[in-house]
Amino acid sequence: MEQTQLIRSFLVRQFMKNVGPGSEHEYKITNAIASVLLKEFTFVTKADLLPAEVEADGIAYASIAAEAKGANIAFTCAAADRLLKPVACGVFVVEKDSNSPWGAIRRTHRAESITPEGNIVW
Repeated sequence: MEQTQLIRSFLVRQFMKNVGPGSEHEYKITNAIASVLLKEFTFVTKADLLPAEVEADGIAYASIAAEAKGANIAFTCAAADRLLKPVACGVFVVEKDSNSPWGAIRRTHRAESITPEGNIVW
């Protein structure tokens, strides 16, 4: 039980770490953890405690940039292709704004449509 708590504490610290500009290399450990969770983790059913043939489509984790008040969802490429369908497309510019710590967001272009094949019509 103590080992489980140590591992859980380590994982929480890694995923909750605030990584500043220029320190993006610190994401390598969370990338490695996510890779293990998505590729090597075995799901066990409660009924018989036998491994289930289940493959994870992604992981969800707290957004540090939003002070843990939001969530990030990371899908595998295969899951994104299978589960997500684009419905709109735009080009946005993010600029500094002295009134907001997030900056100002301005849309410069909006697509007319997206074809069923996924092509963007401007």
